[in-house]
Amino acid sequence: MKAVFLDRDGTINVEMPDYLTDLKKLRIIQSAYKAIGLLNQYRFKTIIVTNQSCVRRGLLEEKELHRIHEKLEKRLALQGARLDSIYYCPHIPDDGCDCRKPKTGLLKRAVADHGIDLKKSFLVGDRFFDIDTGKRGGCKTVLVLTGAGEKTWADLKTKSIQEQPDHIATDILQAAQWIIQQPHAV
Repeated sequence: MKAVFLDRDGTINVEMPDYLTDLKKLRIIQSAYKAIGLLNQYRFKTIIVTNQSCVRRGLLEEKELHRIHEKLEKRLALQGARLDSIYYCPHIPDDGCDCRKPKTGLLKRAVADHGIDLKKSFLVGDRFFDIDTGKRGGCKTVLVLTGAGEKTWADLKTKSIQEQPDHIATDILQAAQWIIQQPHAV
């Protein structure tokens, strides 16, 4: 089974200056609908993996986070796009959990739940820790230039070659179009 792991904020939805804590402020990036639908057509599991430390910080209750995710899934579904799962880390960096990106705990949970082969999978995100998570997990990686992506790309230009994403895309749709052209897409 192959998957495309997707960061949430800045990749699928517009990133808020602090945290997305208000359901009414959820704004899906327009190209995300078509991108996720395209990945569905090519039989990729589409799975969100997201750090949501706003929960641990007391800025958002988990039940409200679930409501945000339900609304996200419903809006995508209305446009013919389906998510297979959403995994999130509610911890802050100092908690020392194994699920906070760039650690691979969220990927491991998805592998256990869905029987995913990480070597046939991709991770798409807008931050360095997204790319690092994918690399650590054995996935191909795509940096999108939405959200914090342009700043991340500028910072990555100064890093060693092994830290580089496998592809740079203007947005999630261009990432999906690149993914379906890769050998693992068939």
